[in-house]
Amino acid sequence: MSRFIPPSFITRLKGKKGHSIMTFKGNDKISGSHSFIDIEHSSHIGDNIDLTGQKYLNVKVYKSLLKSLISLLPDQYVSEFNEHIEWIRSNKGFNFTKINPFALVGINMSDINTTPLMRIRLSRFVNNENVYYFLESKFNNFYIYFPFSPTCNPSNFNANNLSEFQQQEGYKLEEERFSKKFGQKTYRISLELGEPDFISESKLDLEALLTAIENTNS
Repeated sequence: MSRFIPPSFITRLKGKKGHSIMTFKGNDKISGSHSFIDIEHSSHIGDNIDLTGQKYLNVKVYKSLLKSLISLLPDQYVSEFNEHIEWIRSNKGFNFTKINPFALVGINMSDINTTPLMRIRLSRFVNNENVYYFLESKFNNFYIYFPFSPTCNPSNFNANNLSEFQQQEGYKLEEERFSKKFGQKTYRISLELGEPDFISESKLDLEALLTAIENTNS
């Protein structure tokens, strides 16, 4: 799952071992905390940094999402997932289930002025004989919308039925399909900051700097 979630310089997420570090161009490293992006490099890196994440097994990511959903269920609903619990524990792939494996994921702009946030919400709906679950997970600026039904025919349950969820709090959600065996993420950071301005007559004196810091903290 850690290979599926965007790296810390995008999400600012802090795991058990701290903020994740990605390497590029050999030994160069990049990571991010809530307030900073740290880049360690030994040579010129140009205007852009292109990063390729590690490959991951899509079925493992999907099982992790489903496991998270089941862990939040009230006891009286766990029996609806007996078959799927056995599948999660097994080494079997999607060929042994009737699951339509997808989720909606999105990232919005990170804001250092907001408090680090983790929010998880599980909803349950019953329509005729079918039961639907919707797991929403927000980790700072990374959002996952994971729909699942233990009873529904996959042909009647797909992302086309979820158009009303395409915009969530500024997130542009995209459909993530897990049917392929492997997945891999790529990222690009633009470093086109321009040349320093040595001509401008504007100055930031100590008083102005302290005022700026005070306004930021207020």
